[in-house]
Amino acid sequence: MNGVKAVSASDRYSMIIKNDGSLWATGDNTGGLYGNGTQIRSYEFEKIRDNVKAVTCGPSHTSIITSDGNLLISGFNVEGQLGNGTNTASFSFVQVIGGIDVVAVDNGENFTLFLNSDGNLYGFGNNGHGQLGQGNYTNSPVSIATNVSSFSAGDSHTLYITNDGKFWGVGDSSYGQSGT
Repeated sequence: MNGVKAVSASDRYSMIIKNDGSLWATGDNTGGLYGNGTQIRSYEFEKIRDNVKAVTCGPSHTSIITSDGNLLISGFNVEGQLGNGTNTASFSFVQVIGGIDVVAVDNGENFTLFLNSDGNLYGFGNNGHGQLGQGNYTNSPVSIATNVSSFSAGDSHTLYITNDGKFWGVGDSSYGQSGT
C-alpha cells in the first residue's frame, strides 16, 4: 500500500494512517477495535475514518488523535481504559478528551496514557500495579506527571522522560521493567 505515514500493530490487528489522514484497519475487530461500529474482521485493509493524525493499537482498545487534537478511543472497557466514565465496551470511537490539544497517546494492558501540548501526562484505566501512580483504577483521566517530553505504556508499567532529561518509571517492576 502506498502513501502510508504511520503504522500501529497489536497482537491481532493492525492500523495505518495514509498521507491524506485516513485511518485503515485489518485483522481482528472483536470488541470494536476498529471503531467502525461493528465487530466484523477484515483480511485486507479497510478505510475506517478521515482526519486522523495518530493511532495506537493496544491489546484491548484503539486510541486515535484527530487532526484537531481530540482523543478518541474504541474497544473493550473492562477496567475503564476508554476513559469515558463507564466500563462498557464501545464498537465506535468515543471522544474522551477534547479541547486540550492531545499530541501523543499509547495503550497499555487495559490502560491508556496521553500527553497534551503543555507536556502534561495523563492516564486512565487499570492501575493494579501503580502504572498510573494512583489507587486501584480509574475510568476518568488522572494526572501522572508534568513537563513530560516522551512516554511509553508497557503491559503494567509506565515510563516517561521529563523535559530536564530525568527518566521515571512507575508500576510493575517484578522483572525490573520499570527501571526502579
